[in-house]
Amino acid sequence: MHIKQIIRPLIFAIFLTNIATVSANISGTDLKLTKQALENIKQEKYGNAKILINDIKNKAARQVTLHALYRSRGYVTHYSEIENFIVNYPDWKNLTSIKSIIEKRIFRGQYDDRFAKQWFNKFPAKTGAGKLYLAEQMFGNGHQKQGLKLLRSVLRRSTLDSKIEKSALFKMGQYLANWDYKLRSDMLMNKGQKTAALRNAAYAGTSFTALYKARIALENRKKKGALELYKKVPNSLKKDMGLQYSLALHYFNKRDNINALRALETIASKKQIVVYNSKYWRLKFRIVHRLLDKKHDRSIKLRAYKLLAGHHQPATTVQYVDAEFKAGWIAYVHFSDYKLAKKHFDKSERIARNTQQRSRIYYWQAQLARKTGQQANYNTYLNKAAKYRYTFYGQLAGERIGKSQLTIADMPKINRNFLQTIHQNQHADFIKIYNYLNKPRQIKYHYIKLRKTAKNANNMASLVEFAKSQRNQANAVNTARQGMIKGWNLQIEAYPNVKFPPFRTYTGRPEKALSYALIRQESMFDQYATSHTGAKGYMQIIKPTGLYLSQKYKVAYKNAWLHSKPELNLALGNSYIYDLIKAHNGSYVMGLAAYNGGGTWVKRWLKANGDPRDGEISFVNWIEAMPKAETRHYVKKVIKNIQIFNIRFNGNKSRTNIINSLITGER
Repeated sequence: MHIKQIIRPLIFAIFLTNIATVSANISGTDLKLTKQALENIKQEKYGNAKILINDIKNKAARQVTLHALYRSRGYVTHYSEIENFIVNYPDWKNLTSIKSIIEKRIFRGQYDDRFAKQWFNKFPAKTGAGKLYLAEQMFGNGHQKQGLKLLRSVLRRSTLDSKIEKSALFKMGQYLANWDYKLRSDMLMNKGQKTAALRNAAYAGTSFTALYKARIALENRKKKGALELYKKVPNSLKKDMGLQYSLALHYFNKRDNINALRALETIASKKQIVVYNSKYWRLKFRIVHRLLDKKHDRSIKLRAYKLLAGHHQPATTVQYVDAEFKAGWIAYVHFSDYKLAKKHFDKSERIARNTQQRSRIYYWQAQLARKTGQQANYNTYLNKAAKYRYTFYGQLAGERIGKSQLTIADMPKINRNFLQTIHQNQHADFIKIYNYLNKPRQIKYHYIKLRKTAKNANNMASLVEFAKSQRNQANAVNTARQGMIKGWNLQIEAYPNVKFPPFRTYTGRPEKALSYALIRQESMFDQYATSHTGAKGYMQIIKPTGLYLSQKYKVAYKNAWLHSKPELNLALGNSYIYDLIKAHNGSYVMGLAAYNGGGTWVKRWLKANGDPRDGEISFVNWIEAMPKAETRHYVKKVIKNIQIFNIRFNGNKSRTNIINSLITGER
């Protein structure tokens, strides 16, 4: 007997007959009902939850609660409930997760083929399970070529749960070659599912099992004997691009940069097709930066340059722009080969799109023109860069040519009609719901949707006002920032003068502009911000750092207080950055680098690249030489932010002083 025959007499479904009467601009009553319904679902009190949901009038709230109900492990959903949800809420952002409920049942054979055909005619397959069912039908109907194409597509793109994977391979594994399992294992390695990768490699034979055992060991920092496992890989697979990536990562983690270089050189002539480009690129970029260490001779640096210059990145990507810029920078700084530098800078300039990319390449084109005695081009490029006043290089260029005056315009007037429209928008309801439920991570998507409706500066200012009214300060800042990208004068809210609760510092207090600049970069002024690493609050303090600082300053501490006691978060973070700057002889650049990347890394970079405070290297080149892209961008952004907040605190009209911020602490 099929599941639909079992469930139908038992089900007491929510009837959605009053869909037409649901309201926008969610009421307090519906917010309370939503929370109560979710609590009942969590407790598996599904009857109570359904009664509560049926009383909800707001469309967004119904979607949130119904989705939670249907995805609850203990609730057996009737297919008609899923069908009603898809029809009534076609714009629900997690619609695939709802469809997956039925598609998994179809694949498992819990519905007959007639039902499956009708279902997929109405709702095309979206999940791996649904597509696997269709592939099985194609094989059964003699369409082997189409079935194999669809099967391979699923196995190379969908992770699948282990039971569905096992069933699919049992039913259709005879159509697959060893290479199909190898490609699936590559995808799973990229997704971080290493156990599943090894499981699939076993289907391809002992040689491939050896390959993935080696890869997994090489990518594990703590695993001993990784190189021994690498040696056991058959010679026919030794040049596998994924294996060489894992080997390079192993050597990188061991700080054996020469062997890391050798590993990457073995696959440098080919476009990377095994490892995700973002992962491969990040590793290559960091290895190249390390090889620019002053202890390495010109031949090593030349090999690093060649590795970067032969990047194989598509010409429309950020990676292409960065690769050409950095290759030009290496030629300029390390080889004094200005002709070669010009070649790369020109390529980067042609593709540069955003304000950071453009201001950076214009600034360095200016430096190149200066070196080659082209004074007119020097001034031209600096003037081009200086147009981007809210970027690091734009400010630096402006000061070089005496254009440091910056006036921040008043905010555009709020459009009250548009603000009312926002409140009537379903995405605003979702925001209010997730705020009420204290689920801030669910909010970002809905602000993105609302921003698409703001077609002018006044409308965007209205959306900023809405975000502030919802106490979503980070989203208010980010919305204003997005408006600035469009050329609208929303700087006042993009760099807000937030009123913090009073707090003390335990050693010394950094300048106000520095504190605000750092907090903007860390959390966008969100008291409850939490990063993927667990950093919390305004100043994004991780648990070990919080414990260390509380012991250092002799204050009571609980990790939860980093959110609930903002004055503690501010006190610890401000005292910490003050101490870091003091430890580096007053250098903002190094103090900020230590705050973001760690003091140990700063010591290594000083040893590797020289000390700009002693004139061994310029501050700008020292920043560009940082191997960690996150820290490199972080320092530039905070230094840039300092200038803008100084202007905000001085009546919105003043001069930038970025050069002084760079050289503060110079001995």
